[in-house]
Amino acid sequence: MKYCVQIAFLGVCRQKDGTSEFVTLEPGTVFTVRGEVHGGFVKVMYQRRMLSVFVKDVETRALKITEASN
Repeated sequence: MKYCVQIAFLGVCRQKDGTSEFVTLEPGTVFTVRGEVHGGFVKVMYQRRMLSVFVKDVETRALKITEASN
């Protein structure tokens, strides 16, 4: 499911070496939810990176994008 950010929020990108990086999803950013909710977090795909974000941020700071049928 695709979403478009309305109000900026943070995600966390976990690296293979065990480090993590905060990533800001700015207004206008489009991302795709991947997977189920676990502990209040959900995985999203953003710029070819998998991020963990709070489900609450997705619900309150982004709008679901619906694809028009032709």
